[in-house]
Amino acid sequence: MIRIAPDEIRELVESQSALSEHDLDEMAVPTYTHTNPLARWIFWKRHATILRLASVGQGDRVLDFGTGTGALLPTLSSLGAVLHATDIRDAVARLLVAHFGLHVTFHPALSLDESIEDDSMDVIIAADVLEHIEEPELSEYMQLFARKLAPQGKLILSVPTENVLYKFGRAVAGFSEKGHYHRTGIKELRLAARRADFSETQIRQIPMPGPGCLFHVSSSQVR
Repeated sequence: MIRIAPDEIRELVESQSALSEHDLDEMAVPTYTHTNPLARWIFWKRHATILRLASVGQGDRVLDFGTGTGALLPTLSSLGAVLHATDIRDAVARLLVAHFGLHVTFHPALSLDESIEDDSMDVIIAADVLEHIEEPELSEYMQLFARKLAPQGKLILSVPTENVLYKFGRAVAGFSEKGHYHRTGIKELRLAARRADFSETQIRQIPMPGPGCLFHVSSSQVR
């Protein structure tokens, strides 16, 4: 896995003066560049789990939905993926792609249905993004993912649990006032996925199962 140094992200972010604090929060920039090594370890542990479940191979067509800073893109590119990405705020990801010399097709976030052909993606990754989306848009996105995935394609989801330990960790990290932008919980996300005919095939809990689970990461396929 290719780990991007916090200083590299800081430099890219600082070049984007139009980004608000709220924008940076939704892109997980404070966690990614946090001085606490445990916070950074959990960030990369989640990425490693996502990549393991995605199991991307040479030539696989991958959509990074809600790419944020684009932190997954260098590793996905090194695995030989044909990369597609989208985000409402994609300026930092575009700079990162240029910085690493990657080939990524960016799609407009609000017109994915027109921009991406049905049955065209082998893997769709939605890492810590869908908790920002409420119904009915949430179910609409799940149905869109089901249409865009090729037969046997995989949907990889990563979702914060918002349990007691998660909230405690957020407070310790200095983010206690920043949970309001998580509008949808894991139960609602899983229900929307099932309604779109997805079935979970693998589940991982980061960093550990039970009350110690901070992030729920899963791989699903259309039944």
